[in-house]
Amino acid sequence: MSELIYTHGGQLFEILAQYGICTVLNDIAQQTYYCATKVNIVDSEIHWQTASVFDKKQQAIKLAQEVDKMYEMLKNRALVEKVGYKLDDEIHKNREGYHYDFDTTLDAMKNEYSTFDVCAAVALAVNSHADWDGRYSKASVKWAKDFLYENDIEPDDYKSIRLSNTHPTILNGFAEYMMDKTKGISLQDLHHVNEQELDLTEQSQDRGR
Repeated sequence: MSELIYTHGGQLFEILAQYGICTVLNDIAQQTYYCATKVNIVDSEIHWQTASVFDKKQQAIKLAQEVDKMYEMLKNRALVEKVGYKLDDEIHKNREGYHYDFDTTLDAMKNEYSTFDVCAAVALAVNSHADWDGRYSKASVKWAKDFLYENDIEPDDYKSIRLSNTHPTILNGFAEYMMDKTKGISLQDLHHVNEQELDLTEQSQDRGR
C-alpha cells in the first residue's frame, strides 16, 4: 500500500518502491519521479541524502534497481580484491619511466568494472593507510573518507583483504585523478561499465535534502 507523505517544502510525495538504500518517489504535484538515497521519514516529513529526478517512473525504478545491484556486488569482497589486482596491473602497464598514464589506466579498468567499483577500491585502499601514512594528501584522504561515508561502505568489512600493492605516492596520484574525474558525476553514470549511454532524461542529478 502506498503511503503519502510531505517534504519540508510541503510537496506531496508517494512512495512507489524501495530497493536497498534507494526509494522511488512520485512528486504528485509535478508528476516527476525521484530515485532517492538514504530516505528518512520523521513526523510525516521525508528527507533524503541525494536524489535523481526523472520524467518517467520506469527511469527512476531502473536506476534504483541498478544502484541496488551495484551495492550488492560491492558486498562481494572478492570483487574488491579483483579490482585492486587489476588496478595494480594497469597502473604498472601504463607507465613510461616515472610517467603514469592514468587516462589509459581508467579506460582499461572501465572495460571490466564500473567507475564506482574503481572508486570504491581506491577509496578503501587510501583509507586503510590514511591515519598513519603521510604520503597520502589531505585531499585524497578526504575524498576517500567522504566517498565511503556517502555510499555506506564500511571500511572494517574489508580489513582482511588485499586492497592494493601500488606504491602509496602513485596510488595517491590516482586517487586525486579519480577525485577530479568523478566530480559532479551522478550515481547513474558512476555505476556503468563502458557501454552506450542510457536514454534517460534526467532533470537533476542531485537534489539535496
